[in-house]
Amino acid sequence: MRIPQVNDEAWTNIVKVAASPVFTVWTVAGHGGSHKLEARCRIVAEEYDDRMIFLAVSVVENPSIAPVDVELPRVTVHRQGRLVWSSCRPSLEELRAGIERALERKGGIA
Repeated sequence: MRIPQVNDEAWTNIVKVAASPVFTVWTVAGHGGSHKLEARCRIVAEEYDDRMIFLAVSVVENPSIAPVDVELPRVTVHRQGRLVWSSCRPSLEELRAGIERALERKGGIA
């Protein structure tokens, strides 16, 4: 499944109003880890596309909204505008487990 690439304005608007959790893969152009992470994210996007929104954001093109002072590439899940899960370069199994936890969590990040 293709994960749509969005800019900072679109991402901010989607995260604010989405009824479903928003999964974001934060990528860095030319970073080998980004390519591998994106491939794993496409797999989970197919598995969970009926339960959450999947987006991709280029950190280089959208530095104003990129996670600050964190290791990249990274994935995050926001629910009702709040961060509920974040991980740096997770494996496929870690992605699935993190998504399940994020889908269950009602508040902010634990």
